[in-house]
Amino acid sequence: MKPELLSPAGSMDAIRAAIAAGADAVYLGAASHGARATAGFDNDSLREAIHLLHLHNKRVYVTVNTLLKQQEVGRVKQLLERLIDLRADAVIVQDLGLVRLIKNEYPNLCVHASTQMSVHNAAGAKVLQHLGISRVVLARECDLTDIHGVAQTGIETEVFVHGAMCVSVSGQCLLSSQIGGRSGNRGKCAQPCRMQYSFKNHSGALLSMHDLNTLAHVPTLLAAGARSFKIEGRLKRPEYVYLVTKMYRKALDLAEQGIPYHDVQADTQALAQVFSRGFTAGHAFLDQDSKLIGAQRVSHLGSRIGRIINLQQRDGFVLADARMEQSLNNGDGLQIRGADEQDLIYSGPAVLKGQIATLRLRIMPKVGDSVWRLQDEEQLTLARTGYEHLPKLPFDALLVLHPGQPAQLTVTHQDVSVSVTGNVTQPAQKQPLDETSARRLIAKTGNTPFELRVFSLHADQPAFMPASAVNALRRMALDALEDKIVQVHELPESASPNISLVASRKQQVQQPRLFAVVTKGTNRDALLASGVDQIIVYPTNYRDGQMDSSFAQINRDDFVLLPPQIKDADLQNALDLIQEKGCKLAANNIGQLWKNQATLSFEGIPAWNDSTLSLLAGLGVQSVVLSRELSEVDIDALPRDIPELILPVYGPAQVMQLNHCPARVALGLTSNRANCRMCERGEGVLGEHLVDRLGCRYPLLSTHFNHGCLISMHYHKSLHLAERAPRELSWLIDLRLETQKNAQTIATYYAGLLRGERPEPIAPTEPGRYFLGVE
Repeated sequence: MKPELLSPAGSMDAIRAAIAAGADAVYLGAASHGARATAGFDNDSLREAIHLLHLHNKRVYVTVNTLLKQQEVGRVKQLLERLIDLRADAVIVQDLGLVRLIKNEYPNLCVHASTQMSVHNAAGAKVLQHLGISRVVLARECDLTDIHGVAQTGIETEVFVHGAMCVSVSGQCLLSSQIGGRSGNRGKCAQPCRMQYSFKNHSGALLSMHDLNTLAHVPTLLAAGARSFKIEGRLKRPEYVYLVTKMYRKALDLAEQGIPYHDVQADTQALAQVFSRGFTAGHAFLDQDSKLIGAQRVSHLGSRIGRIINLQQRDGFVLADARMEQSLNNGDGLQIRGADEQDLIYSGPAVLKGQIATLRLRIMPKVGDSVWRLQDEEQLTLARTGYEHLPKLPFDALLVLHPGQPAQLTVTHQDVSVSVTGNVTQPAQKQPLDETSARRLIAKTGNTPFELRVFSLHADQPAFMPASAVNALRRMALDALEDKIVQVHELPESASPNISLVASRKQQVQQPRLFAVVTKGTNRDALLASGVDQIIVYPTNYRDGQMDSSFAQINRDDFVLLPPQIKDADLQNALDLIQEKGCKLAANNIGQLWKNQATLSFEGIPAWNDSTLSLLAGLGVQSVVLSRELSEVDIDALPRDIPELILPVYGPAQVMQLNHCPARVALGLTSNRANCRMCERGEGVLGEHLVDRLGCRYPLLSTHFNHGCLISMHYHKSLHLAERAPRELSWLIDLRLETQKNAQTIATYYAGLLRGERPEPIAPTEPGRYFLGVE
């Protein structure tokens, strides 16, 4: 496919901005079921949005990328039917059950896999292709090798190129939902990652990512196989959409022509002014640790334009003189930064670079404090001017007049043509309708999206037609042309699944079982003797020469749980070892379902509804670990005649999967992750915690790879359902952070409960989200 520039829109003005700036496609959300809950379009505005985009020959992708509770399936079907009626080009989906539903009931609707599906390798792309998914929105954690590997599978490959970044592996963040019930998987993230945390003696916004900016790297992404270049920002203002889209339109056009981008530095500065938390080129270009994290500031950085040189105290306010390092314009939004910060809108004459501006402040700053521009009013005004009036669509017109016959007007835009007829034409008694007069009337397009390009009048003899009749004919023709342009917009072809998505139902396991997740070194025999039915081992070292020992103690009856993010080569090595040892695979990401080896799916593959359970069963999965975001009511709505349902009953939730190391960020390190051995020296995250502003401690666990570590951040409270856990389900206890002694105590307790005994309590109950659920 031809490379595509894909822009965000959370309003009609943002859509106009994207069109005017040169986007090829726009993604937006409906009023429900989108991962930006506050940026959705209601029914009427959705119809208007899709109509406008198709009129301008732009594709429109609608986000339906939240996880669906069983009770919501009926409502989402109504949304899908509405989108089909409105002729949306594709839907962007996270929920695997929704994929199955669409392919079974709406097979002509094109499906894109959301970045929330956590697809980051070729194995995941192949599973998507088998499910009939046309395009994958790759996880932002992918490097260029990952992008190239996915593109080589033949799936349409979409990558984020600009905007805000989630710090956790895409789709694997439960922090917001565990803290306050606002789930990022439901479009309600409260962004606790932007808060302050401490690691050992270092404090700051240790989870707050810089914004992504790959403006200088578009040719490299193009060469790697990226075909859709996605700008983040459905919650951003239209001016942002216009300016960012315009810059990336320029970059992509130059890259396609092989022309160097000489203005990239100046354009990057302009992007920093419109919005930036500081920029990173991201994981694709191997920015690491402190190059990824903006620990000092979590909001718009802006640009420094001056410094305070003199202060005067007045009654109730302060006059501050500032020497300008850049020009200052009326209406600019400023911020004074020193020991304190204060915002103001500058109102006054323009001040040139080197001159002194007088600012009226509420709080006394200090001489030497810096002046930052957060809003460049001149830049925003130019942007508004750019999208205020969309470019008109040119049309050609042929007016045919034959006295005694109805007048006929044919209008044509590109290859779309319509003809309409009007009143019977009269012979000219005095002044016939000449070509100049007719052209003037046909050219009066007013507020329509059209402008006349070429006009012809055919009349075999002098004919007369009142101006009012010509105007009516023009309006009728242009209305018909607009409708036809929208109707003939060519929708992308939907891919067909290569596997059956008809439910493969199995009988529920008669006797609920107790599963225990452990790491290497745990005494599995002691756990089995305590009443655990099934051991799941989580290896933590995939480095060359160490993977064999990491898998060494795994028994053939055990499950091997893989991390939710793993490169293709490491995945293949792990699958080979699992096959060699004859043990079983617990899949923790959709890519790990590729060869149908997995018989258990873990929390990294969220299963919220019976359609997802049926799809997993069709892929060979016999047991499914349920999401910790599901409530008792949500779980009760699930059927019991498809894979064995396993309920987490003990252990802290993994709330984030991090591709940066807090220990390295604390030291300001920016490179050489592959050779880092800080954990082995006792300087890394091993046994350490991130601590939030309330003093809550979040344990960290690292999984080692050749390229660096994947670090799991766990919730500060450990789930402990105790006697409140339903005995008709199998149970999961996560013992990865427990001592051997505690692990055995916990296993004995839950094994007794599951058998119907009443053992002595081991700790106060902590229900997590089991009774409250998530928004």
